[in-house]
Amino acid sequence: MQLKSFTPLVAVFGTSFLITIILIKSFQVFMGISICLLAMLKLMDIEAFGLSYKKYDLITSRFKNWIYIYPFCELLIGLCFLLSSPPSSIIFIALIQPERTFLCNEKHLVQH
Repeated sequence: MQLKSFTPLVAVFGTSFLITIILIKSFQVFMGISICLLAMLKLMDIEAFGLSYKKYDLITSRFKNWIYIYPFCELLIGLCFLLSSPPSSIIFIALIQPERTFLCNEKHLVQH
């Protein structure tokens, strides 16, 4: 695995961190910005994301259109984190998603 493959992830989390510091906001805002930017990466090339994602995701192996829905769900979760008090259901979903999201982003980026 090349170090260069992590460049987009470092850029996303670095940018999120800097925006959060400049705005003097909380960790919740950092999470919201980070999740939104990760969703943006998926939406930039949803087909390439889907090719990688379907190899690792159980939902996608059974429901083929999930690759087109997932990035928008992730964006919704990120936007909800940017609310002053996100709904409890969003927090629960976000707690379930990080490992799946990170692993998929990592595997997708390594292929490029």
